[in-house]
Amino acid sequence: MVFFLGFPNQNWHMEFTYSADKANYHPDRDDLIVFYLDSEEEIQTIIDRAKQAEILPITSQNPYWNENGIELTDPDGFGVILTISPLK
Repeated sequence: MVFFLGFPNQNWHMEFTYSADKANYHPDRDDLIVFYLDSEEEIQTIIDRAKQAEILPITSQNPYWNENGIELTDPDGFGVILTISPLK
């Protein structure tokens, strides 16, 4: 399974893949991806869905994200930050 995320006519994208082979990765607490969302309600919806999958918010290593976002850990051990978009 492969999933691409990006915008038309841009020179970047993110690719999410799945493999039955075990990955050889070594995430640390600074390996983060940040998603800027439009509302607290949108963030809460994602948190609720994550909790159903037994993924709970954690305390971020970076104090900025503890004040300005929520950190989750993806199944591979990498940090995912959910925060409100500053571009309003």
